[in-house]
Amino acid sequence: MSDRTFRFDLAFALADPSQDVEELLDPLFEAGCDDALIGWNGKGSLGATFSREADCAATAIRTGIRDVQTGAPGAALYLVDPDLVSASDIAFMVECSRQNVRKHLEKNAPDMPSPAHLGNPALWHLAEIGPWLIANTPLRIPRETLEVAREAMRINLDLTRQRLESLPPLPEQEESWETPRTAHG
Repeated sequence: MSDRTFRFDLAFALADPSQDVEELLDPLFEAGCDDALIGWNGKGSLGATFSREADCAATAIRTGIRDVQTGAPGAALYLVDPDLVSASDIAFMVECSRQNVRKHLEKNAPDMPSPAHLGNPALWHLAEIGPWLIANTPLRIPRETLEVAREAMRINLDLTRQRLESLPPLPEQEESWETPRTAHG
């Protein structure tokens, strides 16, 4: 199978949060991130938006992670996107209005996947809502995007599992039926 283009975002915590990311641009380029737009938030996080050619999404994402970690030694991956999406995100992907997406979601609500987050906005895992949209609406999300979404969801679940396993034990506390006091009384 010939290579296809996969678009995805990776977010990393830098080993040294005070590191000047400008110093990493050349090493990242030399490590193979010449197909990525690099950004940072000034607080120790580095983001890389890739448009990578590969035979499958898993290979594209895995090599992107490897290349960033080669160019920025010690960088720890903490997020792969697209994973969680709102109606607005879906509208952007399928090039229509958010209202049009909402109309399709509300019309077919009883059998659609449950949101991963009930809030404003509601968020779905793209790996779940994307295939449902294709089967139940005229909206079409590119296959490569859905392949990336599945791999992103899988990696993000692994990262969450690792964070959960590294949490310290809960502190001991006395059992009490009293309402906790607040700072205001």
